[in-house]
Formats: sequence, structure tokens, C-alpha cells
Amino acid sequence: MSVDGRIELRITTADKAALNKRAEAEGVTLSTLLRRGIRSVLGLPVRLEGDDAIEVVTLRRRVNALAAQLEDVGRTGTEISAIRRGFAQVHADTHSLLGRG
Repeated sequence: MSVDGRIELRITTADKAALNKRAEAEGVTLSTLLRRGIRSVLGLPVRLEGDDAIEVVTLRRRVNALAAQLEDVGRTGTEISAIRRGFAQVHADTHSLLGRG
């Protein structure tokens, strides 16, 4: 990500300490935490970084594998139910990852 702007923000010492604590708990920098907050307020998608990005790749692979299974002809009712449960779990995992669960 390229940063092409700078903002100066004046906040209380207590607020800064709370933000630093939250950023540390999430394993991100304070700048990243603030950028996420700004994007959230503006209704923009939050960029995934690090482990989150890896999790998205994993979820996409799971979805692709499930979709490939659906391509096979001659599935039994039990197999189709298992595939549906798999899709439901991927959906739940995605919402959890994106903080919408």
C-alpha cells in the first residue's frame, strides 16, 4: 500500500494509550488501526493484511474445492447435504473473519 497523504491528529493521552493497547492486541500498528477505523466510518472495505489475507486465500480454496465437488454428476443426497454444510461453514468462517458474524 502506498501512503500519499498525512494527517495530524490531537487526542488525549488516555485515548492514545487505549488505541495503542488495541493496536497491540490486534498485532497491528497504530497507523493501521486508525486507517481501518477511517475506512470503516467511510463504508469502504477494510484491507486484509498478514494472517487475514492468508485466511482469505484458504477460504477461497475451500470454496473452489466445494464448487468442484458440485460439478460431479451422480451425487447422493448425503453427499449433497455434506457439500451444503461445507458451504455454510465457509460462509460462517468468512463472516467471522470479516467481523460480521
